[in-house]
Amino acid sequence: MAIPALNEADTIKDVILEIRRNANHDVLVVDDGSTDETGLVAIEAGATVLTHPFNVGVGAAMRSAFSYALRMNYDVVVQIDADGQHPPREMQRIIDLLAFADVGIGSRLSEKTSYNFSIPRRIAIRTLSNLLLVLTGNRIYDPTSGFRASNRKAIKVFSEHYPSEYLGDTVASILIASRYELEITETKVEMLARQGGIPSQNTFRSTFLLARVVLILLITKFRKLD
Repeated sequence: MAIPALNEADTIKDVILEIRRNANHDVLVVDDGSTDETGLVAIEAGATVLTHPFNVGVGAAMRSAFSYALRMNYDVVVQIDADGQHPPREMQRIIDLLAFADVGIGSRLSEKTSYNFSIPRRIAIRTLSNLLLVLTGNRIYDPTSGFRASNRKAIKVFSEHYPSEYLGDTVASILIASRYELEITETKVEMLARQGGIPSQNTFRSTFLLARVVLILLITKFRKLD
């Protein structure tokens, strides 16, 4: 389990303990430059912690997690948020997707979810989903979901090429996965409202950055592969 975290001291312990109650998985927290006691609380809860000296974003935190997983020879990485939005009881549904895919995504667009989408966010998700369909030929209904599982093939790709731009960790990573011929699929899962802390982006800023994400996708699509 890989948990990117920024100032989530209020929720990180409960997330780690809930993971432990649902499965016997190793837990890695990437403390992305927190100014509170996120790292210390995670260690006390039994997680391994990688610490960034300053905040570099979710994408960079996940690249650190994938690099660690590759180095430690893990077969699967499950990404889960530190704020309690991703119920650990749902993670096996996403892991099960790896029986026939390289990357599995948990979709918030589920009839049983209590996650509340604002209208601008729904528009942004639909726009990005349609654009990814054009660029990859694969329909992912919730491309901004960060509740994911990756197998060894994806871990290797993402340890080298996981994007660090805002929303790159979710949206652009799907395009990168497609360009490296990774199979991607999704399943509906339950998701919750944030259980504590402060969102890293507000609605206005997220909407403003949508055009930038579209540009990043187009650049990623036509950038030469290494």
